[in-house]
Amino acid sequence: ETLNAICASGTPPLPRFDKLADDRIPYAAWPRLSGPLDLLVLEGCFLKTPPQSATELHMPINTLERDEDPQGIWRHWCNDALAHGYPPLWQCIDVLWFLHPPDFAIVPEWRWQQEQALQARHPDRHGMTREQIVRFVQFFERVTRQSLRCVPAIADRVVHLDRHRRVQGIPRDDNDRH
Repeated sequence: ETLNAICASGTPPLPRFDKLADDRIPYAAWPRLSGPLDLLVLEGCFLKTPPQSATELHMPINTLERDEDPQGIWRHWCNDALAHGYPPLWQCIDVLWFLHPPDFAIVPEWRWQQEQALQARHPDRHGMTREQIVRFVQFFERVTRQSLRCVPAIADRVVHLDRHRRVQGIPRDDNDRH
């Protein structure tokens, strides 16, 4: 609804997420556009990530899937969202840039760094512990690994990052205008 309103030159409220609370901020606190946009940046971890095959979903890939989701309910739900829920949204994306970490192993570390920064900015609020972050990341490990495997071939640009989030390279296609 928000993207449709923006495309129609509307001024909808812009959703905001409170990562420390792991929930959206109250609707009343969402800022409103003041006019039409020239550029809209849509940030998301799994933009245009394709679903996995049924065979790929069969085996658990981490302890959370093995111990807490042995029937694969969560992984099938996520995969179904990739196959059916998100593609209509992704069709609104004109240009996709993919920020490519060095490997999956850095993801829990980066998420922990983010949590520490959030807690430092909001010392009156409680966030997750390092152990909780490690568990939390396991919920999304399958989709993250799928994204790391597949999205570089789909993206218009791939920005390779090192372990410190420094840009290591942006391969360029001479015919690309992005």
